Amino acid sequence: DRHVWVAGGAREGRDGTKAGVVASACLWADLDKGGDEALARALAELERRELLPTLIVRSSPGKHHLWWRLDEPMALGGDDSKHTFERALVGITALVAGDGAVVDCSRVLRLPGTRNVKPWYGEPPPVEVIEAHPERVQAFARFAELVPPPPTKPAKATKGAKKATDTTASAAADSPSSLPVGLTTFLATPSAADLSSEGVTGIFTSGRRLFCTELTWPLLLT
Repeated sequence: DRHVWVAGGAREGRDGTKAGVVASACLWADLDKGGDEALARALAELERRELLPTLIVRSSPGKHHLWWRLDEPMALGGDDSKHTFERALVGITALVAGDGAVVDCSRVLRLPGTRNVKPWYGEPPPVEVIEAHPERVQAFARFAELVPPPPTKPAKATKGAKKATDTTASAAADSPSSLPVGLTTFLATPSAADLSSEGVTGIFTSGRRLFCTELTWPLLLT
């Protein structure tokens, strides 16, 4: 009768905020809309890019979590590394048309082997691994390249060049974007740092919620 979560980012002590995240050996995306059709579309795009996930978890009917194991853990001790990591989460989430709120390094997701006890489900559905491929391991650079670098500030146009600039901008607006579908929306999403969950280190309770350490997760990936 408890919500049980697992963190993708390893914590230091009981600090469940972004500041407490020190490393991660995986990336993730939450597909919370579109059901099995959305999952099929996401997997087709990931297969095309040779980025199929290590694990696919069904968190409730029609909702899925995708997890990718990295070839080596990424240290996240500083703000710069956290920013780089979260931009990769933004990129992979946009690619699979996932939930843009689940792109902070302190995020927790439901733990396979438990049940989703949200009251509207009636009988709590199981949270279960529906595919596991431990041989699928990726370098972080594969995800980092999904998000282009921030644009440089353009030089101020002179009056004589304004008309030509406006014409170019208009043509660009009518052209298909080269970015992955939905990426612009996700890049505009405010930082989710203030959405950090409660502490996740160790196994302990908070009301009806049970939290467990990220160290549990590698057991599911090996």
